[in-house]
Amino acid sequence: MAGTGGYRSRKLTRIVDTLHFAPSHASRLVQAVDLVTFLFQRLEIPGTDPHAAAVNEQLWALVEPRRYHSHRWNPMTHPH
Repeated sequence: MAGTGGYRSRKLTRIVDTLHFAPSHASRLVQAVDLVTFLFQRLEIPGTDPHAAAVNEQLWALVEPRRYHSHRWNPMTHPH
């Protein structure tokens, strides 16, 4: 198993391999992820309202500089 890298590298020993669902009202971080995911989806599949599209682009301009990477998993394109 590889370490985390960096100055104080260490092995990750407490990784949970199960998805956990939580109500977004219970966590600000879950709310933030919900918002960014919603916005990312709206940019991938835009609607027909040009005003909404412009607002989405403005919001994404605030989020995008803090994005490390994006990956959209589509279960229909991956074999089981």
